[in-house]
Amino acid sequence: MPIDFFEGQRQVSNWGARMGTFARSTVFKKTTGACLIFGIYVAAGHLVENYFGFRLQIDFSGMTLLGGVMSLLLVLRSNSAYSRWWEGRQIWGQLVNDSRNLALKAMTFPNVPAEEKKRLVQWSIAFPFLLRDHLRDGIPKEESLAELPEPVPDEISHVPAYLSGKLFGQLKTWKDDGSLDRLEHHLMDQHVSALMDICGKCERIRNTPPPLSHRALIPQLLFIYLVITPLGVEATVTNAVLGFALAYFLIGLEVLAEELEEPFGTDSDDLPLDQISKNIKRSLDQIRNT
Repeated sequence: MPIDFFEGQRQVSNWGARMGTFARSTVFKKTTGACLIFGIYVAAGHLVENYFGFRLQIDFSGMTLLGGVMSLLLVLRSNSAYSRWWEGRQIWGQLVNDSRNLALKAMTFPNVPAEEKKRLVQWSIAFPFLLRDHLRDGIPKEESLAELPEPVPDEISHVPAYLSGKLFGQLKTWKDDGSLDRLEHHLMDQHVSALMDICGKCERIRNTPPPLSHRALIPQLLFIYLVITPLGVEATVTNAVLGFALAYFLIGLEVLAEELEEPFGTDSDDLPLDQISKNIKRSLDQIRNT
């Protein structure tokens, strides 16, 4: 994105627009539902206190300690989830670089027929689209298949590996017929190898969720904390509003961590794989047509 975009996001005048965008996000929708349930629970507790005079006497020194431990765990969980998201973004940044380098080098070889070079670039254009589909539901979209220079056989289950095989095969053909020397072949081979390295790294993130105990402990602790806290405070409007705000941010951090742990999906906080794939296509089209 251009620098002007980030400068605009930092301006106070744009905070309202950013909040409006967040209101449409998956995190906001999931958090709001949980907070509404919590708000009903708090209101019910206040009604019980006001009409029946019943309120639990809770030692808040213990609650303060529990809140501190929970806050620390939420920070660690958020950092862990963001690390997965950021690693995914770095991997796709590597895909952008290797795709461009592969196309740039292919188009400079004088002994390779122009049509064959353009065909190799077309395979490279299709790769990010089909890798994106592979990481989501594993079913290639029609728009992704349309980028291929030739159809993929129906029996192929791992399409990114098939595309890499086609690229390796093309390089071997050029090397065998003398169109590429050993150095040129090596320079191209490392970029094609990087494509499968990228695919493997993405599959590692997708197929290795955080341990179940790690994911289950924090929601349980958060639930206990939010259930107990309203029972020991005075039933006032101020306390109700503060409790709702506390629940919103605590639940929001947990929901955000859950979203960031799976960076290759289609939610608003997932990586923009559609846009990255289109950017690669735009760059490679320019390289091929110059």
